[in-house]
Amino acid sequence: MFANLGRNAFEAGARQVTLRVVETLDPGISIDAADDGPGLASAAREGLFKPFKGSARKGGTGLGLVIARDVMRAHGGELILASSGDDGTVFRLTFPTVD
Repeated sequence: MFANLGRNAFEAGARQVTLRVVETLDPGISIDAADDGPGLASAAREGLFKPFKGSARKGGTGLGLVIARDVMRAHGGELILASSGDDGTVFRLTFPTVD
């Protein structure tokens, strides 16, 4: 997950990606992957988690984030786009607690 998000960020022009643990009210842990890139275009946001629709770069398949989200969900977690703007993009990965 983190390698995919980092690679996407750097390919889009980010110079830095920061991971930080986010406090949540739900059981589990959330980690934000925040970059300092130019943000996602509205067309990219619309198809972000749709197979073959979300790639914002030439030659991309649009499968990376779809697969990453599916893997998170398969393990009881979630991957969402938390924010995106001129100051960068933030993806939130939520991991469930293990009993």
